[in-house]
Amino acid sequence: MSKFMFKAWLPAIICALIIFILTSMPKTRLYNDAEKKIPGEDKTEHVIAYAPLGFLVLRAGFKQFKRETGFLVSLLSSFVYSGLDELHQIIVPGRYCRFDDFLANILGLCIGFFLLLIIKRLEILKGLL
Repeated sequence: MSKFMFKAWLPAIICALIIFILTSMPKTRLYNDAEKKIPGEDKTEHVIAYAPLGFLVLRAGFKQFKRETGFLVSLLSSFVYSGLDELHQIIVPGRYCRFDDFLANILGLCIGFFLLLIIKRLEILKGLL
């Protein structure tokens, strides 16, 4: 990987590592009881964690590849990462691999993708105005 490509992917890699570290922390019983007080809080956390990752992965994908290829590579790699992150939680005490968490991750990724696409579109329109 060239130095330019490494720089393009570094923010996404750091974001993915932060998510991995956070999801590798065991949940205690006290934490689980507190979590149940706010319905949907867990899913909101997944969306919030994965939206920046989606933004950064798509940004890097566009820098490394042509538009369509970059989008597909970003989509596939981030969705696979999300699934693997859920799977690894099987071995983390107090955590679970749940399909609804995976879907919340995907929603966050899609929001991040969408935000980047909006920003890219506004840059294009800015040149036309």
